[in-house]
Amino acid sequence: MPRRESGVTPNTAGNWFHWKYLPMVIGGIALIVRLVFFFQLRATPFFEHLFSDSLLYSSISRDLLAYGVHYPRSFFMSPLYPITLALMDVVSGNAVIWIRLLQIVMTSVAVSVFVVWGKEVFGDATGIVAGLLLAFYEPSIFYDNMILLESFQTSFVVFHLWTLHRALVSRHRTWFLASGLSAGVLIVNRASIAIYLLMLIAYLWFGIRSGRWPWRKIALLLLPVVIIVTPFIAWNTAKEKTFVGITTSAGFNLYAGNHKGSSGLYSMPEGIDIARDPNGVLFLSRLTGKPMSSAEASSYWMDKSLEWIMTNPAEAVSLFIRKLGLFWNAVEIDQLGLSIDFFRQEFDTILRFPLVGFGGIAVVGLAGLILAIRKKKLPAIILIFLVGYVLSIVLFFVSGRLRLPVAPVLILLAAYAVVNVFTFIASKSWKELAFLVLSVVFGAVPMYAFSMVPEPDLSHEYSRLGQAYFDEGLYAKAEKAYRKALDRREKFRYHMNLGNTLAAQGKYSEALEAYDRAREMDAESPELYFNMGNLALQMGRPRDAARMWITAMRKDSLFALPYRNLGTLYLRAGKKEEAVKYFRRYIRFEKDLLLRKAMEREIETLTGSQN
Repeated sequence: MPRRESGVTPNTAGNWFHWKYLPMVIGGIALIVRLVFFFQLRATPFFEHLFSDSLLYSSISRDLLAYGVHYPRSFFMSPLYPITLALMDVVSGNAVIWIRLLQIVMTSVAVSVFVVWGKEVFGDATGIVAGLLLAFYEPSIFYDNMILLESFQTSFVVFHLWTLHRALVSRHRTWFLASGLSAGVLIVNRASIAIYLLMLIAYLWFGIRSGRWPWRKIALLLLPVVIIVTPFIAWNTAKEKTFVGITTSAGFNLYAGNHKGSSGLYSMPEGIDIARDPNGVLFLSRLTGKPMSSAEASSYWMDKSLEWIMTNPAEAVSLFIRKLGLFWNAVEIDQLGLSIDFFRQEFDTILRFPLVGFGGIAVVGLAGLILAIRKKKLPAIILIFLVGYVLSIVLFFVSGRLRLPVAPVLILLAAYAVVNVFTFIASKSWKELAFLVLSVVFGAVPMYAFSMVPEPDLSHEYSRLGQAYFDEGLYAKAEKAYRKALDRREKFRYHMNLGNTLAAQGKYSEALEAYDRAREMDAESPELYFNMGNLALQMGRPRDAARMWITAMRKDSLFALPYRNLGTLYLRAGKKEEAVKYFRRYIRFEKDLLLRKAMEREIETLTGSQN
């Protein structure tokens, strides 16, 4: 007869009767804590103003709403999250609010499920402690309120591992189907988790060969994955006219963490503007002198990264080890310029209270992992997920938010270790207690003592704050934020954005000084000349404005905005034919599908009036 997963204690109806409300209570605590931060976040400029990946997801969702089934592109980013954003916008009319509330509710439900799963794996006390740790886990509270997919991914990790645990214990087909559905959702929400799924399939295959599980039940788990994944692969393949996976970003993301001079964090060439060119297609088109598709760009980045790895194997291995160290470091590594440390310092929120952080759950969780292995109580699926997920990150690049989906597993193991501390004390098992304490100490020393990440100067965060104030028309506050960014670090973009803010306030001479300082740092930036042209127009110098915009085009012929502004200038001068010519060029290079559609309507109006 097939054996059960080691370390798993099936639940009983009698135990559940006395215990059934506690998971919901702990889930309710998680809900309240996250709602508190939700309302505190609403009082900051960052609630409505999106940046980096959040802005990209929002942009894709807007395009999906505009084009529907006629959406003309492949999916550069994992498709589930922007599709959900679009659906939330249709249902609620304000996805920025309701996607956050959906994430908060999903996490609260996941916390309740997590308590049940912890009870079934390691017992009642472990389930309760694990649920409370996750309820007060600081990165979860923070990212549940951000427009990012990691909150979704973390909830679905809990649902998947719980249903998989139930499936392998009960062998009931419903649980296999449920686990397969959640696995399919995981992969279309972040494609790199396929590494874990391949490891899981290998484990299940050996279980089939040994007679542990019937192959029909495992097929029930894999079938939903295939059904969910296939349409997105087919869509991308059709759009790119070559075989493509769930996203076209694999090569880009691999290169971001694997190239000469890479630190293991996200790093791309300076000339790539993520807002306008998220996959580096425009950058490569300028570099190679020929237009590129997303699939071709991904292949280019992939080839460059693999070439570096193959020709520098020792450096690649060293970098891989460094990325492992970065992943397990206690520091919460920021990638987006919107860090927990900045929120804690700048805004009066719940993040100022002592909460559970990654370093603590990682140190104690790894000690719990060792203890569970020694006591032969570790379910294999936990170890497979832990190894598979870590690989899915460190093979690319490391960021703090990417560690969020592994937190439930580490928290479960940490809770197991904490409960056993009291068990060992009660039973006077001093050797066991000493071993556990030493495991924590030896784990804590490298994780806390040897920080591999430089102390953040928060300059990026102040720049984001300046942009948020600028978008709201609060130019004095924007100027103050940009000056704070420059006090911490001098960067070309900070000077340029300060110039934009000064120009918006009518401080033209100061704006020119800021632009001149930016030009000293980068005289080739087309965006700088575009902004200088805007300033010239504000100052009543249309010829100088046109000259600056033409310079921007010469610096980057694929930069769309100068064509639009020059066309508008010609239109104001009554030269409709010249205006239409530049508007059409603008459409060729504008990546925002909605802006392109709006300009197409403008051209139709102009050409209609000419006829």
